[in-house]
Amino acid sequence: MQRGIIARIFIASPSDVMEERNEACSVIAEWNAANSLARSVILEPVRVETHSQVTQGGHPQDLINGQLLKRCDLLLAVFWSKIGTPTVNDASGTIQEIREFAEMKGHERVLLFFCNRNFPYATETAQIDAVKQFKNCVKDKGLYREFEFVSDFARAFRQQLDITMNGLIPSGEGQQEFAADTKEVTLSPEACTLLIAASLESRGTITNIRSRSGHHVAANQVYYSQGNDGRSESRWEDAIELLETCFYIEDLGRKREVFKLKAVGFEAADKLWHVLLLKRVELLQNHEHSYVDIEDLAKEKYVSQSPTIGFLREKALFLQSTGNIETVRTDTGIAAIRLTDLGRKTIREHAWLDFADSDSIAS
Repeated sequence: MQRGIIARIFIASPSDVMEERNEACSVIAEWNAANSLARSVILEPVRVETHSQVTQGGHPQDLINGQLLKRCDLLLAVFWSKIGTPTVNDASGTIQEIREFAEMKGHERVLLFFCNRNFPYATETAQIDAVKQFKNCVKDKGLYREFEFVSDFARAFRQQLDITMNGLIPSGEGQQEFAADTKEVTLSPEACTLLIAASLESRGTITNIRSRSGHHVAANQVYYSQGNDGRSESRWEDAIELLETCFYIEDLGRKREVFKLKAVGFEAADKLWHVLLLKRVELLQNHEHSYVDIEDLAKEKYVSQSPTIGFLREKALFLQSTGNIETVRTDTGIAAIRLTDLGRKTIREHAWLDFADSDSIAS
């Protein structure tokens, strides 16, 4: 299994940039798909509407900040035509979030964006003026980015996120550390198994069916948990929650019975398949320069699944293009595979990667 950390990004903004808020979550999910496995870091977007707890005993903004800001490692703030609702000490709740977060974590951890497209017709002049005033105030405190369209924002945020994470990921001297309460996350064998098993099915679904005999987690017609076995049920249901945390799957119907792989989930599954195939070739390869027939690979069971020769050839083509394997080809396509030195290096780098077979196979 792989051990790593989960870093949280607080998304702060008035209500007029909902499209940008949603796009920010998509960009974060894309970053996870491209980086989480290799860098052992998962980013979690934190939004008031999804993460705050209903409670009493103080000003609403103070309660929100107390619950969420201390737990976050970065803050993304986006403004357009509104500054927001005033609080006791600041021009708006968003301004208070920025100020308090910068005081706790530093201004360098605030990613600030301003939209410069035309304002909506009914926008209050006072709100527009307040945004302009705040924009002028922050000029002397740091850098910010401007954008016009949502697609421009996504591109700019993606770039800034890459730059910022390169400085924050603790992999060398002089780099900053994440928040002290950052959680450690484990990419479990069960989560890896469900991800690649679901990717073999065209719709990419994972089910968690509840019945009198217990909870049954399945993917591509294979059951991966035993009913009436609390330990088995817990392991596989935890795997579903972890895949949700990584934004690889989404709940269909809100009943938590059927989940579907998102685009980034399919991408992550492809990467897992590449490593799994390399490990299987290594297992079957008799000596350094021998080849493994693609038909022999197709006879193997992969987490209780049997991929087709066509599927394996597709993965082998990619591995060949990246220099991880050498192939023997016939008129019908790749016929045999052997590892290269780079392929062996890839296996060593992913030695942590593990998978879990099903406890019971669907008939």
